[in-house]
Amino acid sequence: MFKNKYKYSYKYLKFGLIGFIFILIILLGFSNQILTKNQPICSETLVIEGWLPAYYLEMIPQKIDLNKYKTLFVTGIAHKHPEYLLNESKNKVTNFPVTFYRNGSMVIDFKKNNCGKLYDSIFRISIYAYGSKAMNKYASFFISLNDSIIGYSFVEKHLKKYEFIVKLSPNKLNNISLYFNNDLKSNKEDRNLIIDSVLINEHLINLQRTFKIYDDQINQNLYANYCCSSNAILTAKYLKILGIRNEIILVDTFFNERNKTLAAAIKFDFYICSRFKNIKGFNVVSINKHSRRSYLAYKIATGNKKKVGIISLDDACFIDSSQTKSRFASILEEYFKLFITSTLTIHH
Repeated sequence: MFKNKYKYSYKYLKFGLIGFIFILIILLGFSNQILTKNQPICSETLVIEGWLPAYYLEMIPQKIDLNKYKTLFVTGIAHKHPEYLLNESKNKVTNFPVTFYRNGSMVIDFKKNNCGKLYDSIFRISIYAYGSKAMNKYASFFISLNDSIIGYSFVEKHLKKYEFIVKLSPNKLNNISLYFNNDLKSNKEDRNLIIDSVLINEHLINLQRTFKIYDDQINQNLYANYCCSSNAILTAKYLKILGIRNEIILVDTFFNERNKTLAAAIKFDFYICSRFKNIKGFNVVSINKHSRRSYLAYKIATGNKKKVGIISLDDACFIDSSQTKSRFASILEEYFKLFITSTLTIHH
């Protein structure tokens, strides 16, 4: 009797396991069709999610006719901590040149550097750098002073000097950070940035005492390594550098560990309901396997009181080199987050 029960239990377990594997194969095999939604509407308002990597932003002028949009919003999430430099790399670098293979920051502390006598209020910051290109664009970097962006530049194939001049009281100098923001690795190309040296008022910086490098790949959820207070600011500035002339309005919200997409959508709805009451609908720009969740989040946030369209950017032509998780795990995580989002309701 017990043998028969064990036999039947094993049989049901085996069928259950086979069924689970079959469903898993279906979900993975049709993930692009299930998780992707591309359904733009006729609207003069465009919303760009601030977390989009640089190579997706580079697609926007090519894929979207921006002339028909009068208002362009960029949503974003503020950093979890005001002291945003949290994730120190395990790879210690004690001297130039410094090579960035992935997005990340290097921070130079003025107080620990012998930069000469800092009596002048005008400072000349010279960056000697070069890099490689992918998809017809070279590596690029932002430079910030005391956590405020003061400049930006694409590099070239050969070593070149990039100069930034700022006016600031010497006793207010805290730090300089360089942020590599547009990493991209395809099957044939790889964008990398090489910082050969940094000079302040013609005095060479010594990295052995002051250098810190922060890697985006260590903990992406903290948004820890941007050279400004939110990812939306960096996204908006990069869009301007790419030649987008539309007026850009930033809509930032507080950090939300559980559902950053929905948090940004709720803040956006609140923002336009209070300041742009004439907006009846808008298109959201997202990426393929995240686009259905973005669409659903903005539908929930607006309580279906506004028309929501979604524009999905395809990533089939390259590999996301900043993705720390396997493709398998990230797809399953997206299914889980889509399910959780679909169960939520917002009371308006």
